[in-house]
Amino acid sequence: RIFRQCDKNGDGDISLGELTALLKALGRFQAGEVKALFGKIDKNKDGVIQIDEFVDWIFGNNKQDTKAKVAVLPMDEDGFQMAFYNFCPAGQTEMDGKSLSRLCKEAGLFDKQFSNADADVVFKRAIGVGRTKVSFEQFPDVIQAIAERKNTVAGDIRKAVVSCGGVPSGVVGSRGPSPRPGCKKAGGFASEGSAADAGA
Repeated sequence: RIFRQCDKNGDGDISLGELTALLKALGRFQAGEVKALFGKIDKNKDGVIQIDEFVDWIFGNNKQDTKAKVAVLPMDEDGFQMAFYNFCPAGQTEMDGKSLSRLCKEAGLFDKQFSNADADVVFKRAIGVGRTKVSFEQFPDVIQAIAERKNTVAGDIRKAVVSCGGVPSGVVGSRGPSPRPGCKKAGGFASEGSAADAGA
């Protein structure tokens, strides 16, 4: 079913253009990421992806492709996992400190209670000794830590993150909400530049 929906022109194959359109609709994918992924899936190098190649890729065990697989086959109901990968650096499956800061800014999480310095503290505590990035498995702990510093519940922080980086609705495999431009009032938190919208 997913393959047929990816194959927009119905010719039985997925072209680079079709894969690019799909992934860019589903998440934050750069052209270089999609091109590299296409090259890996197209095993026989004939310039298109056949259904057997697509199935082999879906069931393969390449961790570097996790972001794309989560995009086409969401593993949660609200797009939380896709939101995490959307904020990871291009071609990577873990989040660095700079990316976490960008997520907090876009989700409107920074305020008098929670600053960029606080985000840095949360990040360093989450990664532990000898690591430089946060995995998706550690991400719920990051969300909980942010919620505690903001004196709110983790569910509200999760909603704000999903509103900014979750899988858009109405596309293949999607179950999450559409990201909103500027992520204004994401999950109840008004982002920078949205004071008028928040009634401030």
